[in-house]
Amino acid sequence: MRISCKRTGTGFTLGVKNKEYPLSYPENIWAEFPNKSKEFMEDNLAYLMTAHLPTMLGNGDNSLNYSSTAAPFFKPMFDETLLYHLPAVAAMDGKSTAELIKNFLNLKTVFSDYEIKIPNEHAVDGNYDDSAAVINFTFGKDSLLTYAVCHELKRDCTLSYVEEPDVPVEVAHNTSLGKRFVKEFGARMMRISNGTAPLHNYQYWGLPKTEWGYGHLITEYCLEMLPLAHHFHAGNVMFGNEQSCNCTYLNSDGFISYPVYDQTSFWVQKMDAMMRSMTSGGVDVCSIVEPLHDLAIIKILHTRYKEFGKYQMSCFPDEHGDAGSSRWCHTCSKCARIYLYLNACGIDVRRAGMLRTKNMFEKKCKPFYRALFGGDPKVGEETMLGYDACGVSRDEQLLGFYLSYKNGAKGYLIGEFKKKHLREAVLREDELRKKFFVIHESITIPPELKKEVLSIYREELGKEV
Repeated sequence: MRISCKRTGTGFTLGVKNKEYPLSYPENIWAEFPNKSKEFMEDNLAYLMTAHLPTMLGNGDNSLNYSSTAAPFFKPMFDETLLYHLPAVAAMDGKSTAELIKNFLNLKTVFSDYEIKIPNEHAVDGNYDDSAAVINFTFGKDSLLTYAVCHELKRDCTLSYVEEPDVPVEVAHNTSLGKRFVKEFGARMMRISNGTAPLHNYQYWGLPKTEWGYGHLITEYCLEMLPLAHHFHAGNVMFGNEQSCNCTYLNSDGFISYPVYDQTSFWVQKMDAMMRSMTSGGVDVCSIVEPLHDLAIIKILHTRYKEFGKYQMSCFPDEHGDAGSSRWCHTCSKCARIYLYLNACGIDVRRAGMLRTKNMFEKKCKPFYRALFGGDPKVGEETMLGYDACGVSRDEQLLGFYLSYKNGAKGYLIGEFKKKHLREAVLREDELRKKFFVIHESITIPPELKKEVLSIYREELGKEV
């Protein structure tokens, strides 16, 4: 498979299978980004964005020929995140882990040049400010809490939304939310147009549902935010990678599996090392929500920061059917999980934009809570997110149903919970609260922020345990 890369006035374009896929920035931001740094980004992103394709397409062509980019400096790190994603892919796609690993390791790569550009010769020098940050922003609960905390601490923030054309419904909702958000809070929001997104979309290629192709996206977004950090002199790039991202399980082949390996705390450290090396130590990569599980994030966002929480959008409506005027489809496991945790924390679901008329504790929603209730993995398969399908959220959902039950929630599944899980939840309540409503160890929050951030979390969670 031949991969080309062509520089444009606003970014670059990848050529794959006789089609072009552009990555575009606001013209002034790309124009001031140093040419030597553009070359380094192109070499590395061209590989990162396409290395999954031969294994994903499975058409017998197990080679990649990069006709216009050199061997990337970060290739060993990129290969690591892809390899560590494969056990979870195998588990969720029903394939052999060893076979997927073999196919990926047998990949043959050819580059136009083997003189690898090293970061210290292509560093993006700048006057970076530790009080300024670029936040990977999606209107999900994690990015909203990240911005809300930074806003309270009076940090200079730039919100970076990576707009992907293969999800037009999501983009439409996000654009509408963005206009209101910017007007209400005076926020600075920048959009990166990522036309390379179809390259990782199984539906675009006419393939059965697969998690393969999504394991590199956070790393990709990290590199893509470098021109923004350079333009705004931001000393931090922030992601919303929470404690739940560190969860693991053993797949049926006996491999330790990470549902989202490139969102783990230790991978954030790897991205930090990449970013530091590209900026002569000027820019850090971190997550200030790292020490929190989902329940704690929902609790803090919708109690301390209600004005921000009302913008929450965590659904993927293009993948699960257009929800019409609602930004929640109410027909997928992500909507179900958020609905559960809002009820568990005593929060009206309408505050997050969900429809009161949609009760996600009805019988038809049972497949969405497979982690707790089990069931046929083929039922509702298309509407299950990887994190929900693998079962690692079982205990958090157990506590979520228990708290929802205590808060007076109604529905078929509340009755099922009472029959099957109430006794366990009562016996384990203290243990579960001390896991999901506490502040866990953090290894990525910058030292200059850590004390203030953790103080905010303690104020909100102190009464929960």
